[in-house]
Amino acid sequence: MAMVVVVAVLFVVALVLLQSVKSHLVQQVDRSLVNESAYVKTQLRSHHYPPASTPAGQLGQFFLANGTLLGSSTNLAGMPPLIQVSPAGPTPRLSTIYNRRFGHLRTLELQLGGRSAPILVEYQVINQIVEAENSLTELLEIVLPILAFALGGLIWLVVGRAMKPVEVVRRAVADISAKDLDERLPSPRSGDELDRLVDTMNQMLQGMQAAMKRERRFIADASHELRSPIAAIRGALETSDHTVGGMERSHEVALSALQRLDFMADGLLTLDSIGGPRNELPLRPIDLDELVLLQVNELRKRTSLTIDASNVSGGQVLAREVDMMRIVENLSSNAVRYAESRIEYSVAERGDHVWLAVADDGPGIPEPMRNIVFERFARIDSARNWSNGGTGLGLAIVSEIVTTYGGRVWVEATTTHGARFVIRLPATTRTEVSSPPA
Repeated sequence: MAMVVVVAVLFVVALVLLQSVKSHLVQQVDRSLVNESAYVKTQLRSHHYPPASTPAGQLGQFFLANGTLLGSSTNLAGMPPLIQVSPAGPTPRLSTIYNRRFGHLRTLELQLGGRSAPILVEYQVINQIVEAENSLTELLEIVLPILAFALGGLIWLVVGRAMKPVEVVRRAVADISAKDLDERLPSPRSGDELDRLVDTMNQMLQGMQAAMKRERRFIADASHELRSPIAAIRGALETSDHTVGGMERSHEVALSALQRLDFMADGLLTLDSIGGPRNELPLRPIDLDELVLLQVNELRKRTSLTIDASNVSGGQVLAREVDMMRIVENLSSNAVRYAESRIEYSVAERGDHVWLAVADDGPGIPEPMRNIVFERFARIDSARNWSNGGTGLGLAIVSEIVTTYGGRVWVEATTTHGARFVIRLPATTRTEVSSPPA
């Protein structure tokens, strides 16, 4: 392709050059003819008709208006007309003719007055111009292919050398599969856009590798968590003594295990739906304090814990109500699971953020473990573990939703003992709040 472009460009340049040279030489001849015709007119005004003398080497002929030859310059004496003239059309007229005796001639026809006035025709031989044009054409026919192949070869070498690192990168990308995402692309270190492209692709591979590791760990953790309720159901069915009491106990164990499986499946589906297509639920202003107070009333009905909502004030976020309800419910379920006697809620809007906090007086979370609790199926070595009935997905769901809305969640220690979960979300008053990615 590069070769074709080079040949086309050189061909166009050669044509332009050839036409430019020819046009320049012909224009010089035309100016000479015009000057000679002016000389003849001067002679006529001196009443020399036809003129007694002409410039050296001048070829000229006079014709009557009807085309009859009236006279010729000395060097054309006795020769027939070299051109057929006609008074029709504007004059002066410039043209090129060929004559057997003189070769190529440039002609100027000029009528010396009205329609019945004589016609002057000036001639000038342009054989040298034609020969120069032919010589230049022959030269270009020889030089153009050589130059085209030379430039084509140079382009092939230069482009080939420039594209070699690209081919190396392409092969490296082709060799990388899902099983060896730890591989990285070799950087040519050329200091150009290819370097930046390779760096970007390596960052992408690093992200894909981290995501793959998280997914594999998640699958392993999920498989491990599923074994417990399945084993409980199998054990209950296999060890049942077929008595009424034994059947009831087996039934209770199986239902409890199935409920745990149901919670786990619901959590996994929720995690999968976060970041999925949820366009059927539009964003709208949500009063987070109202959702918290509804949850507080529910907990006061079904638990004996002390529920403190004295620090709940107004706080509005732009979100989907189902997401905010799940955040409040999951944090509340976690607090109920580990609280000894008291749960505290607080909601406040400060600046361009809404702050939600849920605190319990349970065993608390060691500081090194406070980030781990938001991972899927996370476990910590303390009394606060998932043996109390949790699936290990509730806080992971909270973290995923909060991150989707551009917020942040973290754990703090309370003043006495227990844990305090804090969430910060953009408020509706923030002008740059937009829909979270679907």
